[in-house]
Amino acid sequence: MSDPWRKVIDETFAYDYDAKKVHHKRTEDVEPVLDDLRLEAHLNPGGWNKSKTWKKVGSIPLVILDQWFAEGFNALAPGNEKEVIRRLEAMPKLTLKHY
Repeated sequence: MSDPWRKVIDETFAYDYDAKKVHHKRTEDVEPVLDDLRLEAHLNPGGWNKSKTWKKVGSIPLVILDQWFAEGFNALAPGNEKEVIRRLEAMPKLTLKHY
């Protein structure tokens, strides 16, 4: 697994002197996350926990969760599962597997 203390989210600020605006950009290096997920899938084929009471079906990048929190949406709250799926399906360049 990757280093848990690595820098996950990078923030940059730039000032546009002509427009007199500050531009804020947040990005996440997802390669270490993908490496961890590949290893996890290899070590635990099928995704079930040992007691078969739950199954991991995916991970949402932190920058996405952070954006949703900023919009006032808590993806982690019970009962928001359908809205999470709707939001994920509305995102470009995203492939979802439904189980």
